Amino acid sequence: MTTPTPESGGDSPELEPTDDQLRSDEARRYRQKLRETEAQAAQVIQDNIDREARLQATERLLVDQELAGKFADPRDFWTQTELTAVRDESGVVDLAMVAQRADELLSEHPHWASPDPRVPQLAPTSAVGGQGLIGFGPRSVLDVDNVMPQPARSFGQFLTDAANATPPPD
Repeated sequence: MTTPTPESGGDSPELEPTDDQLRSDEARRYRQKLRETEAQAAQVIQDNIDREARLQATERLLVDQELAGKFADPRDFWTQTELTAVRDESGVVDLAMVAQRADELLSEHPHWASPDPRVPQLAPTSAVGGQGLIGFGPRSVLDVDNVMPQPARSFGQFLTDAANATPPPD
């Protein structure tokens, strides 16, 4: 029977770890540290991707606001232009480059332009009668029997009334 020695404190004698065990423990610690570092790196990469996506969305909104009066639909601009094409050397969106590119595209595709608010638009086909006269029908389907028919006007009279902002005659 073995009696405990006073140096061991009454515990069973401790075994010295072997070199293989020491190397195994050290390798385990390094593997754990590597996994933690990889997870941190993946999080940093994802944060950068998210930040870049938010930045691009903000820049696109800025460009869309610049194009609001020029294009009927700003998405037409993006079908022909990349965001990098309107950035300057420092990577900032250059509104002068946006305007220049917009002018180029509108010269190539004039049908993409916003309609001029000063030019009257064509009347909807539902407002044009069989003889080409433009009238104002009932306000709703329920009013068909209760509304007096509005006098029809010629297209020229319609444009004149629209330019003068005169309501239709009662």
